[in-house]
Amino acid sequence: MNINFRKTSDDNEYIDYFQLFFATALSSVLLLIVVIRAVKTGITYDEGYTYITYARDLSIDKFPEIFRNAVANNHWLNTILINLVRRASNADFNEFLIRLPVIVSYALYMILLLFLFYKKRISLWVFCLFVLSYYLNEFFGLARGYGFAVFLNTAGLFLYNEWKLTSRDIFISMGFLCFAVSAASITLSLLVLLPVGIVVLARMVHERRLGSYAKSQILWLVFVGVICALMAVYNYNISHGDGPIPPSGSSNLYGAFAEGFVRMFMQNERLARGISIVSAVAFVGSMIFFARKIPASNFVLPFFLHLLIWFLAHLFSGFYPEDRTLLASFPLIVLSIVEIASWVANYLTGSRWKDVYSLLAPGIKIFVAIFLAICFFNNISLNSTHDWRNNYDAKYTAYEVYNKRSSIESYPPDLTASMTFYRYKIMSEFGFDIFMGRYVGRGIYGGEK
Repeated sequence: MNINFRKTSDDNEYIDYFQLFFATALSSVLLLIVVIRAVKTGITYDEGYTYITYARDLSIDKFPEIFRNAVANNHWLNTILINLVRRASNADFNEFLIRLPVIVSYALYMILLLFLFYKKRISLWVFCLFVLSYYLNEFFGLARGYGFAVFLNTAGLFLYNEWKLTSRDIFISMGFLCFAVSAASITLSLLVLLPVGIVVLARMVHERRLGSYAKSQILWLVFVGVICALMAVYNYNISHGDGPIPPSGSSNLYGAFAEGFVRMFMQNERLARGISIVSAVAFVGSMIFFARKIPASNFVLPFFLHLLIWFLAHLFSGFYPEDRTLLASFPLIVLSIVEIASWVANYLTGSRWKDVYSLLAPGIKIFVAIFLAICFFNNISLNSTHDWRNNYDAKYTAYEVYNKRSSIESYPPDLTASMTFYRYKIMSEFGFDIFMGRYVGRGIYGGEK
């Protein structure tokens, strides 16, 4: 299955360089938005907590204790990379450098999608579906693990697709590695790896080559398995430790995957609800109409299993993913939508409606791309993100207090980590403690001249 509506088997088919230029220009603009916002905005609660508690002074001897007693705020890959950037740059409490690793992952995400577009693996409207989510754009500029997960899960799914097309085991092995590292970004990526792994296992058993694959890739599979096992145990620890973060999320499957996904593209509640209802009805109708295609599908079957796994997980946790916890599933949802759209297109092309479809299809794709672009630029901001929106006043407040050489008397509890971050930042820069309202010496513990 080709995940677009154009031919991919004709090596002599020329790429549309105008479309490639447009996609490259759009990618550059979106990346620039992320960079500007990362430079301009202050640190959010979760970023500040991660940096102060885990990333700033991370060392190997601290790993066991963090593994046992950390909270869900600690995304391992993000934490480790922030620490490496801090050590390499020797810069402390620098908002942009703290966010640099995830920004680099955004650049890699764009490069991957542009490469796939150049190779005619995806069409322009599919490219737009991958990049024109304002919510995703925001998280590629925040020092969290979600952006890494989206990039790595996207890469893993395309490697899995390449394996299905070519039967070359190196692709699925690389795909498993992407999913495993993604699980080190956020453990919810394990719920993307699991359905893909089930599909791969079933195919290998059916083709009677599971044993030969396992023998040839044993060291690779052990490495991937160790990472996944560690992240599974870590997820259990942060869920059942002394101070677990209370479960939160959507209470139903429709709210999580239909409304939740649509809200990643638009904030207008009435419009989002209407599109969610239409999308859910279309999805269920397609599942019924194309039921025979599901077992052989590339992405719809893993997505169906993904929903089933989330349903079973919901029986124990009481909630489904919502907002940022749905981001790990974002690439799988997009690719499932694209695959279903290709089924509909192929059906219409072979039906009596083929002339109507041929006439309307280009306009529909252009409309979708323009609509996504309008929604994106209507919701995006260079000064804040939708999550932690009120946290961005912390930087302004902290420096205003310093300029007046006074002290902070009170602040909302959800600004605690942000204000603590700027307390230490100002102490490091000027030696002034905005909590105590006096000079204490440079450094986060004071006393340095």
